[in-house]
Amino acid sequence: MAIYLAIAAAITLVAVISLRETKGSSLHDLDRVDHERLLAASAAGARTTG
Repeated sequence: MAIYLAIAAAITLVAVISLRETKGSSLHDLDRVDHERLLAASAAGARTTG
């Protein structure tokens, strides 16, 4: 059980350190930007395969 908790804590620590800070950012704006990036990537992929 202790090993499991140590591994879970290590994974959580890595995730917390590597994630971007979103304080003060609108999550709606972040979702919109992410959606636009996905659409652009999808369109670029469609152009290269078609």
